[in-house]
Formats: sequence, C-alpha cells, structure tokens
Amino acid sequence: MFIMGFRIFSQLTEQRWVRAGFSILLAVGTVSGITLMQQQRLQQQRLNAITPQQQEQQEALHVKSLKYLPSQGFGFNNLIADWTFLRFVQYFGDEKARQATGFNLAPQFFDVITKRDPRFIETYIFSAGTLSYELGQPEASIQLLDRGIAALDPQKHPGAHTLWTLRAFDQLLLLGDAQAASESYRMGGEWAAQSSDPVMRQDAPILQRYSEFLKKDPDSTIVRFGSWNTVYAQAQATGNAKTQSRARNELLLLGAVEAKDSEGQTIFSLPAPKPKPKPTPSPASADPKVTPPAAKQTDGQPAAVPVPSSAPKSSPDVKPAVDPATNTAPRSKPTPTVQTTESSSSDAQPSIQSTPTLNNATPATPNS
Repeated sequence: MFIMGFRIFSQLTEQRWVRAGFSILLAVGTVSGITLMQQQRLQQQRLNAITPQQQEQQEALHVKSLKYLPSQGFGFNNLIADWTFLRFVQYFGDEKARQATGFNLAPQFFDVITKRDPRFIETYIFSAGTLSYELGQPEASIQLLDRGIAALDPQKHPGAHTLWTLRAFDQLLLLGDAQAASESYRMGGEWAAQSSDPVMRQDAPILQRYSEFLKKDPDSTIVRFGSWNTVYAQAQATGNAKTQSRARNELLLLGAVEAKDSEGQTIFSLPAPKPKPKPTPSPASADPKVTPPAAKQTDGQPAAVPVPSSAPKSSPDVKPAVDPATNTAPRSKPTPTVQTTESSSSDAQPSIQSTPTLNNATPATPNS
C-alpha cells in the first residue's frame, strides 16, 4: 500500500510540474511576442520620423561606399550592378520622398551600375528617362549611353541598338540637334540589322528612314511623333508618370489623336495628310505673251475694261470688252489645265504604325 501511494503521489507531482512548466513557457512566449511587436512598432516610428532629406543622406552614403570597392569587384561586378539597380528601383519608387528631394542621386546610381556592368542594356532605359526628362541632363545621359555603346557588340548583344535610339531621342527632342540625331538613328539601324534577334532586325529599316528624313527635314513631324511615342511607352512601362505626361503633351502638340485600343491602352496616331489642291493658273499667267487689249474711247465714253479671271462674273459694274471691227465681244481663250503629279504619302514618309520600340516596353510600340 505504501509503495502504491508513493507512486500515485509521484505521478501527481510530475503532472503538476509539467503543467507548471507549460504555463511558464506560454507566459515567456507571450511576453516575447509582445516585446517583439513593440520593438517593430518603435522601429517603424523611428523610420517614419526620418525626413526625406535624411533618407537622401543615408542613401547617398550607401551609394558612395560602393565607389570605394575594388574596380574588379572581387569578381562580382555584375552582382554589384544588379544590387545597385534594385536599390535605385526602391529609390525611384518612393514617390513621397522624390516629390520632396527629387532624383539628385540618380546620376550616382547609374555611374556605379554602368561602370560595374556597362552591358546591362535594360538599365539605360531608366537612366535616359531619369537623367534626361526628370533632371534635364541629356548630356549626362548621352555620356552613360556612350559608355554602354563602347562595351556592346551588336552581333553578341541583342537589343544593343536601343542605346543608339535613346541617344537620338536626347539629341533630337531635348538638345535640338537634328543632324546628330540623324547620325544616331543611322547607327541604330546598322546595329539593328546585325542583331541575332529577328524581331530586333525589324527596327533597322525604320531607323534608317528616320535618319534619311531628318537629313531632308530637320523638323520632320513623323520622326518626332515616332520618338515621343516611344518615350511615352517607355515612361508608361517604367512607371514614370511625369515623363509620360510630358510625352503626351508633346504628341498632342504635334497634332496626334489620342484614343483607346481594344485592351483599353492609350494609343496615339497622326491623321492622314490632306491632299493639296491642284492649282489652275489663269490664262494670262499661262501665256505670258498674251496682253489684255488696251482701253479705247468710244463717243467720249471710256471703253469697257476686260474682266480678269479672278474677278466675280456677276459684277454689275464690269462689262465685257467689245471688238470695234465686229461690234461683238471677243471669244475668250480656253483656260489651260495644268496637271500635277503628287507623290503618295507612303513614299514620302514611313508608316506611322512603324515606330521603333525599346525592349518590348508595350505591345503597341516597336522592338528594341
């Protein structure tokens, strides 16, 4: 009996200790969870307390520290470029901070990225859009593009002609240098023709036509429309609302018509040019040797003045000239018809729908 009672007491004691231990663990876990939540809340409050200017200073230190890494990057330059690009995407997407401080760190971001990996083609779309249209520094954008052009091979890197196209946009739309833009379009066409990607090769004839049109007409509406249309598509793809709004305004100023496609996407098109009326010269202008008869006096009254071809036929004060020999009005010579030959609009300019695109930004724009 004693042994049995001891066992029962031991079992009860053991159960109590287990329950006590479980209660203690539960209490500790609850306190730890509450503490962790409080710490996270305090940390978030500290972050919210940081002003956009302070965030800008902290980000500047991060970017500056990357410049002190060895040029070889310990063999991880591509990884450094990718990581820096992701940091820029975060920086770019903080709309409240960018409204307060702008994009002043963008040149430093892209300087690091293009030095570590100048063949990172996709990043140049962001650099051109930010430096050229947000900061108003197309020259700085062209310097970065030239760095990439020097490192790329059109036969090995599909889409490398995109950099020449972006270069032409800066030169034509922002710097007003149509001659330099024509050369960039020409080089872009040559690089596109060498691409291993058949889709990219489709841009070659379009860019070559742009180059030719700028040589003949530096203010070509077609080329400017195609350029701004691509800028609009790229801004839409990268989420750059400010640049997108500017491109839209420029397109409307060029006379573009804004509409929606079947998927609800905004598209722009130029109205078809109106045909020019065929000129019909007057008889006097057709035959310079013909001169109107001189006015003569008849019975003290002035002779009637011949009716010019431009005068209204129903004018009550104008009478036809009378031939004194026959006392009849002379027969008027038939008006010669001059036929003119006009070239069709398709021969004079490229198709409006053929707008070179960059890196498949949207389905409605060209490839690059």
